[in-house]
Amino acid sequence: MIIKSRGLPIRILKGEALQNRLPKNHEKQADIERDLKIRWKGYSGEQSLDYFLQFLPRGKYLIFHDLRLKGERNFFQMDTLILSPFFALIIEVKNYSGTLIFDTELNQFTRINHQNKEEGFQDPIAQARRQHLQLFSWLQERHFPQIPLEYLIVISDPSTIIKVVGQNKTIDPFVIHLDQIVNKIEQFHSYYKKPLLTQLQMKRMAELLVESHTPTQKSILEEYKIEQDEVIKGVQCMKCNSFSMIREKYQWKCTQCQYTSKKAHEQSIKDYFLLIESHITNKKCREFLMLSSSKTTHTILKSMKLIASGEKKGRVYQIDYKKIDFRRQK
Repeated sequence: MIIKSRGLPIRILKGEALQNRLPKNHEKQADIERDLKIRWKGYSGEQSLDYFLQFLPRGKYLIFHDLRLKGERNFFQMDTLILSPFFALIIEVKNYSGTLIFDTELNQFTRINHQNKEEGFQDPIAQARRQHLQLFSWLQERHFPQIPLEYLIVISDPSTIIKVVGQNKTIDPFVIHLDQIVNKIEQFHSYYKKPLLTQLQMKRMAELLVESHTPTQKSILEEYKIEQDEVIKGVQCMKCNSFSMIREKYQWKCTQCQYTSKKAHEQSIKDYFLLIESHITNKKCREFLMLSSSKTTHTILKSMKLIASGEKKGRVYQIDYKKIDFRRQK
């Protein structure tokens, strides 16, 4: 049973919003485009995992996708967590192509791509071990019974070749191809036969995991060292993509192609939350949408069912990142 489904990563949404609101000739466009391709490929690999997990026996496991929890010192994120009364399993998905080389003596992880170029990456086994330790501590701090906690690195591209160098050849328990995942999970189930969590404890743990999930709020402008005034303001036309829509009566009209819409402002306000900050005032909204009327802006903000606090000019609107659909309309 899927308890927390996998959504489109907020980092991809931020990247697309930034790509869209920078001039086409901006010096950071190439970096943003490259990063988005990598992240979309990673997300595609995670979706491939979701396909295979649907073949697990119904009602036997609780599945949590894309969990980000606050550890003792910092946050840690897991692609997928599978929970049963007998054990828990962390799954990290890697959508690497080419040949992967695990050096078990130097603890190095490299890839030889299709152009025969060798590249170094963070060791995914070391990454999964850190997640293992952090989740173990997280559960222990909340006084849950100690259960076996396993981790796997899943390579989603079936054509990827996995090689090991060094005397220690034992990466088999940790690194597998995607098509082996269901059999591997069932192997764990046959090995761990003693239930250590009651149904009530499973329910409480599932609720707490979902409640504790915290989407990242890291500023993408800071990440790319881009100033706010470099971001294009205004409401974008969904038909011709120009930022040339103006407010006429109760709708938006594009001055370039004459397209009209009553809700064109919604994506622009979402872009503000993705790119600028997690709250907005009437004044800042007017500036970003390039409106002159505070009354019209108030009506627009109220229509989006945002979380409002404060009175009159001090009113601030916030968004619930867990409830709003940020996907861009194509």
